[in-house]
Amino acid sequence: MPGSINRIKKHQVVCIVTKELRRYGQEVSYRIKPVLLLFFALVFSDAVTAGITHVIFVVNRTSNGGTAGKVWDDEIAPLVDKRLTVPGSASQGAAQKIPTYEVAFTTGGDSGTKISSDAYSQWLKRKPGKDDQLLVVAAGGDGTVSDVVQPFVDNERVVFGIFPIGTANELARSLGVFGLVWQQTLDVLLHGDSRRVGAYKVDACLRQDPSIKHTVYAVDEVDIGFLTKASEVKRAHDTGERPSRLLQYTPRSFIYTVAALSYAFEWFSPGLALTFDGQREASDIGLFLAYTGSSSGGFYQLFPAMTPDKARGQSLISTSKKGWKVFFQLSSHLMTGYSNLRWNEFNSVRVDHSEKAKPEVVQVDGELRLQTPADIKWVKEIFTFKVPWKKLNAATNSDQAPLPGQHE
Repeated sequence: MPGSINRIKKHQVVCIVTKELRRYGQEVSYRIKPVLLLFFALVFSDAVTAGITHVIFVVNRTSNGGTAGKVWDDEIAPLVDKRLTVPGSASQGAAQKIPTYEVAFTTGGDSGTKISSDAYSQWLKRKPGKDDQLLVVAAGGDGTVSDVVQPFVDNERVVFGIFPIGTANELARSLGVFGLVWQQTLDVLLHGDSRRVGAYKVDACLRQDPSIKHTVYAVDEVDIGFLTKASEVKRAHDTGERPSRLLQYTPRSFIYTVAALSYAFEWFSPGLALTFDGQREASDIGLFLAYTGSSSGGFYQLFPAMTPDKARGQSLISTSKKGWKVFFQLSSHLMTGYSNLRWNEFNSVRVDHSEKAKPEVVQVDGELRLQTPADIKWVKEIFTFKVPWKKLNAATNSDQAPLPGQHE
């Protein structure tokens, strides 16, 4: 760890000096500036990649309604090709400090998990140095990020990055990566700071085979109850299983809300029982929400004080079993910040359905693979992500930050 910290500090010096040279370029003679840049490049050469020797980009072409593939091909791939090199190429042989890279495309299911795991195994076969790291970049949405991190809990040799080309990109927003131009995003991936973040460890039964217990780490959200049912309606429509004429003519950004509203007057929860940190807290629950960041859907501020590096998790629950009441409670909370939704800070929570009721679906990072009973635990600082430097992060969160579609 000390070596990694030193490399990051050295790289920050290089970035600051380079930035100042650019800012005061008119005051530095054209003869001196190249000499200074060469000097710092040689002295701090080990900081160029901050320990990263290989990068794998896991691309989900189907993200964001199928537009992510075109964004990758037209805008991002050419930038990556200019900055990195493929294994065994002439440029790699001439410049050992340039990281190698590869690109793999997800095919649905948990293919992203297998891709990242296989890439790690292949990287280890090359016998990297003890301080070398593999950078796994998820090019997609929160679901893609969730897929690639699963095999690497508390593995400090693997660092993660995000190209936010998905729909919501909640984790990217929480980490300050969302809203950058693609060139900036690539700079952050290769030279940005490293930040340890937490996730919700979810132990539950598989829906397809309830006899099998399964563990998933949620990097964005866990929800059970009314909104999960709305997700099922939307998923059935998107896959063509149960297409809806109403949703067919609804703008994509409003499909989830319309699905929730249309289902609100039909849904009635059998009731969920919650046990927070070993103490029975509530029963007859119609909604349970837990997020790693402050927002949902990009602008709904559900948990203003929550960040991915917090020591404890946070949840919102509704004690109403009627779908339309839950919908209006949540709407009031989002629009005014006031509602009778209950807030809990916790280390762990047990979610049970009543004995006579059917199991409730557990949604983890947009996936509907699990069902109750479920044990949910907040585990702090188990993954390492590349994030912007503090000054860049402050600029990203300002009103001047570019929006998706404004990427250069």
